[in-house]
Amino acid sequence: MQRRDFLLAIASLSLCRNQIQAAETVRFGRVLPGRKLVFPADHGAHPDFRTEWWYATGWLALPDGSPIGFQTTFFRVRTGVGEDNPSAFAPRQLILAHAAIADPKLGRLRHAERAARVGFSRAGYSTDQTAVWVGDWRFEQNQDNYLVQVRADDFAYALRLIPSGPPMLNGHAVSAPKRPICGTPVITTASRNSRWQAA
Repeated sequence: MQRRDFLLAIASLSLCRNQIQAAETVRFGRVLPGRKLVFPADHGAHPDFRTEWWYATGWLALPDGSPIGFQTTFFRVRTGVGEDNPSAFAPRQLILAHAAIADPKLGRLRHAERAARVGFSRAGYSTDQTAVWVGDWRFEQNQDNYLVQVRADDFAYALRLIPSGPPMLNGHAVSAPKRPICGTPVITTASRNSRWQAA
């Protein structure tokens, strides 16, 4: 390693430590028992919490009857960085997305990822119902259906998913505190039955 590279690495560690310390002073939303869920709003984002996600997985039949699996996951992350910074460039909220296709004929998983900070119409979320996007990837609630749209370099899909049952609560009553991630609890409120019908 060159001396210059080493000094730059040391300087970046100092910046990282400052950002971590700033994130540690932010008060993230807490998972509290007894919170009543209200739908469809609780299908939407809860930006005070550190991390939450929306996902759909399943197996579908192609027109020729052959199976194909899909997976779509969107994460919303409150970074704790730039909370007081008025700049639109401050990375207060991030959207990360992952999508995959499992095609037994191909014999391997095809997958892709997207990530962007919220703003500039590049990524965002809704707090009223499920709606999260990054670029042209979407996971949106449309009444009782969910629209999922993914365009990757070597695959694409647009699905209208119809849940086969009502929301199912996870954990105790209305909230399920999970193991802390970086010292902050994560909440899962409700999920849909794992059986989807694609239309």
